[in-house]
Amino acid sequence: MRKVLKYVASEMKAAQINYHFQKYKTADPVYPYFVGELLPVIPVNEDGIKEYTLSLQGFHRGSIVELLEEVEKIEEHFPAWGNSTVIDEQSVTIFFDTCQAIDSMVEGLEKVSVNLTIKTLKGRS
Repeated sequence: MRKVLKYVASEMKAAQINYHFQKYKTADPVYPYFVGELLPVIPVNEDGIKEYTLSLQGFHRGSIVELLEEVEKIEEHFPAWGNSTVIDEQSVTIFFDTCQAIDSMVEGLEKVSVNLTIKTLKGRS
């Protein structure tokens, strides 16, 4: 999974999204930014596909519209169709799933939650 997460980070960089995994890694935040957390999905069948949700929390000290423009860049970069690749001998599909504006409970700080779905299938020998 480490290589898959590195791939996501490189794709976020290519989309010019300020993204960090698990925690923001610099002392002074540069807005807008997103922090990701990986959550496994309990399998419902035996087809060998593993599924994960990459939950992204986005923050911005500006308008919600500006933050949602960043969400659109993520959605365009991880479309629902045609976004598969091979990483470490497994087929990987990553796609935009949901977005929800959330009250940050902090004056002047906008927040959204974005979910990306990650599905992996190891090749057969």
